[in-house]
Amino acid sequence: MPSAKSNGAPQAPNNHLFIASQELLLQRAKTDAVLWIRTTMARNGITFTQLQTAGCFETSPQVARHVDLTAKYKDALGHTWDGIGDMPEWLQRATHAGQSVDHFKVDGTVVHSG
Repeated sequence: MPSAKSNGAPQAPNNHLFIASQELLLQRAKTDAVLWIRTTMARNGITFTQLQTAGCFETSPQVARHVDLTAKYKDALGHTWDGIGDMPEWLQRATHAGQSVDHFKVDGTVVHSG
């Protein structure tokens, strides 16, 4: 017999733990990427100045075009989608789990790439 507290309805998972674990995974991936970049630079004798001179940090017209797209959908982790093209995986997962796309709808949020 379900307890009075649960009313027989399934309980939602603790989303705070899920979000925290996702943030830790993202931070770990970034840390690993930076370590790989630094190791590869050292292994090949490449300096930061050489990368700057080669134009590695300049904004190309291709990148600049994507900087000011208005996000139409956003989740709690900060993933955004402008509504153009295929629905991203994070939004597909949410809708397959029963969440409405409208739940993620936002107004006037600017997507910053990079």
